Amino acid sequence: MPIYSSLPVYAILLLLSWLFSSVPLCAFDNRLVAGKPLSPGSVLISQDGVFALGFFFPSNSTKNHHYVGIWYNGIPERTVVWVSNRAAPITTNLSSANLAVTSSSDIVLYDSDGHVLWTTNNNISIDKDAVASVEAVLDNTGNFILRSLADSAILWQSFDHPTDTLVPGMNLRLSHNTLPLQHLVSWKGQHDPSPGEFSYGANPKSLLQCFIWNGSRPHLRSPVWTNYLNMDRFKKSAIYLALHYTGDEVYMSFGMPTGSFILLVRMEIDYSGKVNILSWDSNMLVWRALYVEPQHECNMYGYCGPYGYCDNTEIVPVCKCLDGFEPTDGKGWIAGSFSQGCRPKEVRRCTHGDGFLAFPGMKVPDKFLHVLSKSFDECTEECRSNCSCVAYAYSRMSNMDIDGDDTRCLVWMGDLIDMENNTQGGENLYVRTRILQGDMRKIKTLEIVLSVVSSFLVLICLGLIWIYAFRDGTRKLLLNWSMRFKIIRGVARGLVYLHQDSRLMMIHRDLKASNILLDVEMSPQISDFGIARLFGVHEQEGHTDRVVGTLGYMSPEYAMEGIISVKSDVYSFGILLLEIVSGMKIGTTTPSAHARTHNLIDYAWSLRKYGKMMDLVDSSIVEGCSLVEPLRCIHIGLLSVQDDPNARPPMSWVIASLENEDIELPQPEEPMCFACCNYGAGESQVHDISLKNLKGC
Repeated sequence: MPIYSSLPVYAILLLLSWLFSSVPLCAFDNRLVAGKPLSPGSVLISQDGVFALGFFFPSNSTKNHHYVGIWYNGIPERTVVWVSNRAAPITTNLSSANLAVTSSSDIVLYDSDGHVLWTTNNNISIDKDAVASVEAVLDNTGNFILRSLADSAILWQSFDHPTDTLVPGMNLRLSHNTLPLQHLVSWKGQHDPSPGEFSYGANPKSLLQCFIWNGSRPHLRSPVWTNYLNMDRFKKSAIYLALHYTGDEVYMSFGMPTGSFILLVRMEIDYSGKVNILSWDSNMLVWRALYVEPQHECNMYGYCGPYGYCDNTEIVPVCKCLDGFEPTDGKGWIAGSFSQGCRPKEVRRCTHGDGFLAFPGMKVPDKFLHVLSKSFDECTEECRSNCSCVAYAYSRMSNMDIDGDDTRCLVWMGDLIDMENNTQGGENLYVRTRILQGDMRKIKTLEIVLSVVSSFLVLICLGLIWIYAFRDGTRKLLLNWSMRFKIIRGVARGLVYLHQDSRLMMIHRDLKASNILLDVEMSPQISDFGIARLFGVHEQEGHTDRVVGTLGYMSPEYAMEGIISVKSDVYSFGILLLEIVSGMKIGTTTPSAHARTHNLIDYAWSLRKYGKMMDLVDSSIVEGCSLVEPLRCIHIGLLSVQDDPNARPPMSWVIASLENEDIELPQPEEPMCFACCNYGAGESQVHDISLKNLKGC
């Protein structure tokens, strides 16, 4: 959450005044004075007409619960930004309730029986004759201020007692020598203003980061601040959150720079635990979200476990392990359970040859130690010289220091928890590592041998089950849609593990039906890694002059040019997906209503073109399932067999799209390269064939 840069506070709400400049200011009463209490049905309105204060009930279902609050006056959707008696609603007869300035220089809310439900508790005694010199005013900023008319001294203000919302001009205290920290506290429910489970504010142990708390447990953590006085604007908006230091107080503010055209904005923590930055759309008459956090469950605190990080550079954020680490629970990782995180691939020993691997663009981990007054080199040595130190990060605090120190050296002595990688923002995280020696070729050869042996053992234990099912009408009934969808998702998760979560990135190169085995629970296992290709940490693509594999499942760029990448397996997965949904093989040739098709891809595209996609779904599963999932799978299958490798989605996106129907699918282009080729009804295995013997369509 980018909540840690700063800028001097601007006179932001002049823009709001301009919005309501056509309203006669004298028409509104914004003051509450002694002897003239505020009753139900009456409101105070700020001079510019933006804010109103009065009695309200949250919804028609809670008409017997009344509160006093502040809301935006000039918009049709009542949006409450502050509530006085959120823990003590008025539940008796409302008619005699009132809000009054008392002789003790307090603002007090009474119910109909005269009981005090809420008060400012100033504990300031003044003469009865001086009561008339005290007033409560609803300011143009939305601040409800109790002040002395004699010297304008502020005796109490609502901005010092926030509820769930931060508005421009309002400060949230993060640190103070004597005063308590301030937090935004969510409503308990959508229509229940009482204090909820979630709160937002600084970590009481360190003012370098903010948290969303679920009770006492961290729910979401901001990145650690790297500087104080630089503007940090949200995407496509002029909104900023700023950090300020005033000697004995550190506080955060929120707003817009002078000249912005966004007029009504607010920051809130809602009852579901999300922090939202919202602006009012005066054309559509709705609040629009400029920023929401967390955006994905992957961004929640510690979601990826120790030494795991959320990769926000993917279309759908996914958990990954730091280089040199692997999932602690491989099966759980494939199944989407990341809480156990990652572990080192080899035993770590502290030596003088230890180095540090830099991970750029990172939200650095939680549970750091802040080492004061260190240069970058000194920070590095601080970690290198201590065998308990596993990582460090460094930044100079721009234009500002706290306690005379403008450096920020962080070191970690335990597990690295709650990390993210971003395309923009973030900083370098330096993780202790040993400089690996040895022949990478030997490592690759060993892993291939182990993969082949393990696959052979699985083949003996499990046997081939499902390759014959599609060729037997009776056995087809065993593979209902629920079972087929389980197989599709299982294979997709397996490919994600091979492509991004295994020790080295692995390209299978021969993914097909006969290489997918099913265990007794019908869970799929990818087998036969005999021709798999391993890639180093920084390799993304390879090239070969000879191709091996199965015609029909080979991607065009691999079969014609020998180019190998993870997108080669994505292509094979797309073929497999179409086969599972249709019950047909890749070499199927079918006369359609409009033309004779040459293979399954051609047939699927022909049906899509003429709006007959349902005809591709295997007739044996049509009656037993909704067609939404099969049709979505066909769509994803066609995206996966695009001619251009860059147009094929990553497997992490495929998994997310299979499991979340709210993700919008892009439209595929017609696959052209292999549409003219006929692979025959069976599989044609290719062993070590020169590219010179292959010709394009």
